[in-house]
Amino acid sequence: MAVEHKFSNTSAVSIEDLLRSNTRFTVPKFQRNYSWDVDKAENLWSDMMENFNIFKKNYEKIREIQYLLGPVVLVKDGDKDDEYLVIDGQQRLSTLTMLFCVARDILLENVKTGANTKPKGVEEIMTLIQNTRMGKRTGWKLQLNDTDKDLFEKIQEFEDDPQSQLERMKKQKTKTKSEKQLKNNYIFLHEKIMECMYTKFGDNPLKPDSIKTMSDRKKQKLITDSIDILNYFVKHIVENNFVVKIMVSDDTTAYQIFETLNERGQTLSKSNLIKNHILNQVKNKDRQQDLSKKWNTIFDEVIGQGQRDDEFIMESLRSRDFNTASKISLKNLYKIIKTKIKDQRSCIRYIEELERDAEFLTTLNEPKIYDDDKTKDDIYAIKALDAKFIRTPILAAYRRWGINKKEYRELVKILVKFFFKYRVVRQMHPGDVERVVMKITKMIVDKKPFKAIIGELKKNDDHEDFNYNFKKKFVPSPANAAKYVLYQITMHLGTPHDDVRPIEGLTLEHILPQKTQEWNKKGFFEGYNKTDKKIDEFVPYLGNMTLLKHAINTKIKNFPFKDKKYNIDSDGKRAGYLASQLKINTKTVCNHEQWNAKIIEARGSKFAEYADKIWDLDSNK
Repeated sequence: MAVEHKFSNTSAVSIEDLLRSNTRFTVPKFQRNYSWDVDKAENLWSDMMENFNIFKKNYEKIREIQYLLGPVVLVKDGDKDDEYLVIDGQQRLSTLTMLFCVARDILLENVKTGANTKPKGVEEIMTLIQNTRMGKRTGWKLQLNDTDKDLFEKIQEFEDDPQSQLERMKKQKTKTKSEKQLKNNYIFLHEKIMECMYTKFGDNPLKPDSIKTMSDRKKQKLITDSIDILNYFVKHIVENNFVVKIMVSDDTTAYQIFETLNERGQTLSKSNLIKNHILNQVKNKDRQQDLSKKWNTIFDEVIGQGQRDDEFIMESLRSRDFNTASKISLKNLYKIIKTKIKDQRSCIRYIEELERDAEFLTTLNEPKIYDDDKTKDDIYAIKALDAKFIRTPILAAYRRWGINKKEYRELVKILVKFFFKYRVVRQMHPGDVERVVMKITKMIVDKKPFKAIIGELKKNDDHEDFNYNFKKKFVPSPANAAKYVLYQITMHLGTPHDDVRPIEGLTLEHILPQKTQEWNKKGFFEGYNKTDKKIDEFVPYLGNMTLLKHAINTKIKNFPFKDKKYNIDSDGKRAGYLASQLKINTKTVCNHEQWNAKIIEARGSKFAEYADKIWDLDSNK
């Protein structure tokens, strides 16, 4: 006899079996807000339509058209058998619920019936949205978290008045990103179903232009004629689309499953697990709700700047906790946090720490909003060089000194130089880079003397090795790394002009174009002894690159060198290299009348001489 285990209650069920039972699904406070943008809603819609089109042609072959949407992880909410918390799957469930709401709204708003009757299919759809008992509605089947609950209920409700639900949604004001995504996806799904109604779900092909010019009366007839197929479409979704329903009785098992799904490539986040653990330490419900909102605000800001939530948590933790710093990885992140935060006090303190760290780290993610001009170029460099390693000691330095102190500014500049020399040019192993920066971070947190911190960085510097690699092996890639190097050379050469600011206003120019033309080849190897090389090999050399303002770069295109140099615009003004006032152009490009292999190599060698001074850790110019 098989032994019952804690995963016994796991099965593949249809959407109909999941939603037509009198069960309430609640997205708990600790879960992330609704996060699907229109692209993700469109992916789900495309899957539904593709499968429906197969179904229409092969409706007898049921097994072939049955479609698996993914897992739904549920845990019992209290002692009631019909109430569950949604641990994973809220995005799919809430988007499907909106699709059913849209179908209901179209039926109610566009189909004329008798005085006390509802259009065909409405009652069937309502059983997917609302629970009933003794013929009365007893509440919504799906309830989102506190942030999204009110707007989602407005979508689930239907108001019988002259203003359509679609019009109300378009006018609906949103306070959060998740509310905006709910609103946009309702509008998107409404548009998609209406397109299908006009074309009888593909059986009556109409061009979009013909729909635009069609009379309201004809549109109304098309809608009326498509009622049966709309209901057929909804019926297909609920009967032939499945989820893997995993129902467990305790939080520990639910989150074990959650973590396992994460390791298998599902788009789940450790931050949700951590949030749940933290909020469980807070017993006061109002306090719990306030902290949940604060957590959501922190992570909406971080993710909005393009950083992953788990990476942010790791970065913050590694800059503070040196007992576990070397052990911190994505795999064990949740376990480490769980051992650190065991009561309400530590929970509140941790969220306050995250809030302060997020405020600073978002400025590293988006240098435009960074508030100190004296280190702004270095913050741009961190992003250009993808120097994530040095963000950790910079975060610790910010806590110790603040961004306006001399020690902070000098450390940031030296860290950027160090990373460029040690990792980008010398290509030292990432593990070695991590070892050095974590030692530096600990010294900062332990309030070691500034001189000792800089000395530790210099101990790992090898200027001769850097010079050799820069001259013989270094080919800057990607483009942002090349821009960083050329920008530093530009500043080293000095310029009284403001056209080097901001760095994002400058574009990378390959003087010998990336797509070489016949005119580039003429005389290219004149006076050059290494005959084994091909012209295309010189394109990515640093000696072949420069910086230009966008307005100049767009005009010179892939013209021959002299045309690029002497280009004149329609007003008779200089519009080529000679129009640039950057000394990297006036001193190293415009002083030539041709562009060939010999000049590119000589220019690269000159840049290597500059590099020896620019990236000297003893010089903080």
